[in-house]
Amino acid sequence: MPIPNIKTIYNDALYWATSSQSKNKAYHLTRTQEAILRKLIHYATKDEKITYSNTIISGHTFIDTEVLRKEIPKLVKKKYISSATTKVSDGGDVYTRRTMYIKWDTIQMVLNDIPTETSEPHPEPKPEKETPEKAPENQSPIVPEPESMEHEETVFELTEEKENWLINQVKKEQSDIDAASLKRLSPDVLIKFFYGDAGLWDIDENTIENVNQWRRYHVGGTQCKIYNANDDSQKLRVNIHDLNAYLESKGKQFSGFDFGDYQHIERYGLPKLEQA
Repeated sequence: MPIPNIKTIYNDALYWATSSQSKNKAYHLTRTQEAILRKLIHYATKDEKITYSNTIISGHTFIDTEVLRKEIPKLVKKKYISSATTKVSDGGDVYTRRTMYIKWDTIQMVLNDIPTETSEPHPEPKPEKETPEKAPENQSPIVPEPESMEHEETVFELTEEKENWLINQVKKEQSDIDAASLKRLSPDVLIKFFYGDAGLWDIDENTIENVNQWRRYHVGGTQCKIYNANDDSQKLRVNIHDLNAYLESKGKQFSGFDFGDYQHIERYGLPKLEQA
C-alpha cells in the first residue's frame, strides 16, 4: 500500500500540534501560529518558494503585521519553516527580500508523534438485572409502540403505469415523448411531477398514492383499502374516518402515511371514534 504524502495529510499533524495535549512538546503551536502556518502551506501549494511580505500575508489572513513580525520567527525556531533574507540593490535603493520554505519533515515528525491507542479496551460493565415492577391494579393496559423493524425505504420507481399516464399528459405539447426520454429525467424531477407540493398522485377518481407509494382506494362509504404499490402482501381494510382520526393524532395527512403507520395499524388496529 503506498504511503500517503504528508502534503496531503498534514491537517491531522496541525490539529495535534495545537491541541492541549501537546502543550509540553517543543513543536506545540498557538492558534495564531497555526493560522499563519496554514496560509504559508497554502502558498506553498502553488510555489514552494514563499516570498510574500508581511503586509501581503496580513491582507490574506487578517493578522496584524506586527503579530506576523513576532510569530514567523517562532515558526522558524520550531522548525516548521525555514527563512532566509537577502539584500538586493536596485539603482542605489537597497531592500531586503525574504524567502521561506515549508519544512515538511517537521510536520511529518509531528504526525508520527500523535499517540495511538495501544491499551486494551476496558470491558463494559454487565448490566444489572432489573426487577420488573408490578403493575398497579386497575390500571388500563398501555398499547406499546411498534418495535422498530428494518425496512427498506421506498425508492421512487417509474412504473409502466406512471409512464403511460405521464406520456398521455404531455404528448399533446411534446409529440415525441416516450418512456426512454422519461427515464433520462432525474428521480427528483419525476417525484415533483407526480406528487408535487401536496405529496399525492391522483391515479383515478377513487385512488390516490403518496410519495412513499402507499395507496388509498375509496369508492365511498366508510370503508377504504390501504395497500403498498410495490408489495401486494401489505394491505389493510379500515374505516376511513378512524384512519383520518389516527393520522390527525399523528399530525399528518395521508400524504405522510408510511410503513411505520402501516405496521402500527396492522398490529393494534385503529381506535374507534366515539359516537356523539
